[in-house]
Amino acid sequence: MTGQLKSLTLAATMIALGVATAKPASATIALEVFSFSGTCTDCVGYGTGTLALITGYNLGDSFGVDNFQFFTYSSSIVGDPGFTIGKNSSGLAVSGILPSVLPGTANVSISDNAWSFVSSSDGSWSVGLVPADYGPSSTWSLPSPASVPEPAPMALLGAGLAALLYRARRLFC
Repeated sequence: MTGQLKSLTLAATMIALGVATAKPASATIALEVFSFSGTCTDCVGYGTGTLALITGYNLGDSFGVDNFQFFTYSSSIVGDPGFTIGKNSSGLAVSGILPSVLPGTANVSISDNAWSFVSSSDGSWSVGLVPADYGPSSTWSLPSPASVPEPAPMALLGAGLAALLYRARRLFC
């Protein structure tokens, strides 16, 4: 076997092993995400929102600023993408209890110096310091699961590279 081919084989093997065993860096906060949908009285269609809480929140328990990450909202009046109230928003106030079984209605209040969102256990809801959107019925739910790639494709890629190297070695040696 030539020196170049040996170097190529060694490099490809190291890449294949690295691809098959690499672990992603974890610098993000794990979140639990909940979806809001409310029938609008003043806007066309629905107002929709996404609430993100730090992982570990149990349905039926109260939550506040400590486990809050962000809330986003959009509608035909507020616009799309609408607004986001984040963990570091000025004047942040958060309180709520999501029902122990979803979907369902919930008492949730989230506000900062620019926006407010309130939903009640009777289903009514409103958005805005002076309500920009409001409605008589709403639902909180878990969003549809996102597809998460499985690690198997990385192992297949590594096996494919190893097979190519084996084939190249047989052809050139």
